[in-house]
Amino acid sequence: MKKKFAIVYCIHHKPWLIMSTIISTILQNCDSFDIFFLYNKGSGEKYYKEHKIFFDKYDKLKKQYGKNQKLDDSFDPFLTKVCKLNSQNIFEINLEDDHGLDSGAWYKFISMNKWVNYDYTFFMGEGALFTHNNVLTDTYKFMQNYQINFISGASNKRYL
Repeated sequence: MKKKFAIVYCIHHKPWLIMSTIISTILQNCDSFDIFFLYNKGSGEKYYKEHKIFFDKYDKLKKQYGKNQKLDDSFDPFLTKVCKLNSQNIFEINLEDDHGLDSGAWYKFISMNKWVNYDYTFFMGEGALFTHNNVLTDTYKFMQNYQINFISGASNKRYL
């Protein structure tokens, strides 16, 4: 049977963030989903050195305002241990950090075409929480009933 959802988590920051995310995910009443853990490994320095010309404007802003702290965290290896779940619906993908943060990892996932096997794909960051055990089921019904193709959640709305 085809799964309805791919839940794609970008993992790179703090183990306790993904721990809470995993708990709220596995408590869902819906069982028609696969989880993809995108390990955004490294500090991004390799990408920075290879594409230095693209960072000129950022470097000028960094001198004036300071470094973006979200680009200052390197990958915590303990994260891969936290995400080792004994389930057939878990997939792990190792990626090289390119300073694109979560959206950079999600873009790479999209480029792999792994999303095409699902009705819907949820791109979420570590620390995201499902606030009720019926969120996936209710979201699916809502999207089907009203032909919804895109939902932006919580903090991401500030960017829209």
